[in-house]
Amino acid sequence: MKPTLNQAHRAIEARRNGVWDDPDLQALGPLLNSVAADVREIKRLCLLAYGYEVGKRNPQLNTDFKGAYMVAESYEDSELPTRDGSNGPWCIVGDDLDNLIDRAFDVFDGFVIENEYR
Repeated sequence: MKPTLNQAHRAIEARRNGVWDDPDLQALGPLLNSVAADVREIKRLCLLAYGYEVGKRNPQLNTDFKGAYMVAESYEDSELPTRDGSNGPWCIVGDDLDNLIDRAFDVFDGFVIENEYR
């Protein structure tokens, strides 16, 4: 089940506040996984649900930059390699996966909100 952005935000707030009794959030199942799911895990699962790749880096993406991890929108092998993301899929790379997830979710969040209200 693909969560809506609103559900992801509500799940993040529920985790921060320790309140999980909202039936709409309980229906998300795998997104929340358990009461122990942390905010970053909710962000990661939301990005994955929308088709982003999160985790070990594909060395053919953003070859001008260093890093062991990436968050990237889905891509085809025919789009590779890319030097900096300007000629291919949106992608960030680095060595701090938690930071990449936070940054990617912020970009994803802004993109979805901008496009939902057009």
